[in-house]
Amino acid sequence: MSKKKQLALLALLLLVPVPSLGAWMAFHGAPGPIGQSIYFAGKAWLVLFPFMWFLRFQRGWPSFSPLAREHRTLALGLALAHGVMLSGAVYLIWLWKGSAWLDVEHLRETLSKAGVTTATRYIALCAFLSLFNSLIEEYAWRWFVTKQCKTLMGNGVAIVASALFFAAHHAIAFSAQFGLGVGLTAAGGVFVAGCLWSWCYLRFNSVWPGWISHVMVDVTGFAIGWQILYA
Repeated sequence: MSKKKQLALLALLLLVPVPSLGAWMAFHGAPGPIGQSIYFAGKAWLVLFPFMWFLRFQRGWPSFSPLAREHRTLALGLALAHGVMLSGAVYLIWLWKGSAWLDVEHLRETLSKAGVTTATRYIALCAFLSLFNSLIEEYAWRWFVTKQCKTLMGNGVAIVASALFFAAHHAIAFSAQFGLGVGLTAAGGVFVAGCLWSWCYLRFNSVWPGWISHVMVDVTGFAIGWQILYA
């Protein structure tokens, strides 16, 4: 294995397990302040580690992932199309099976243990996850993880592998909130979305098309959550 591939593998080993550990601690290992602290420390690691790795091994400064002018119309059109398609799928599945699959009291209890006890806190959580966490995830999972996977595996396998890594911690969090069956089904949806967003990143070399689509999907999911919990 070349040195470049060894470094890519090491980078993945140091980053990929951290969000799953944070999700497990927040929902299973130590629900409450300790688990939440570990969860947010994991989020900080998602931001800091790729940046430090880039400075150390690429010896440069990360850019703001500009979208090339000649690709903007196509990229933004695909971003909106993906967002509408994925959001529509989420909403239709909710209409079809949501009320039968979802244990609302279990969801309330899980959120309460995590400190989300009021509508205001729910809105604050939704705003953070939809706008900022989605950007952190595009930066970490698309820019950094997909690039490392590409170094190891090539484009096609990298898309699938990075999407699987991305879906892993969602499977833990969703299973805790919604039960195992629904959680794994939802994580499957995250995997499909991750494949689309990783493909967009490799196609346009920018995180912004994926982020736009990502925000649209998150807002749809949290709007459904509001309808369940507070409407």
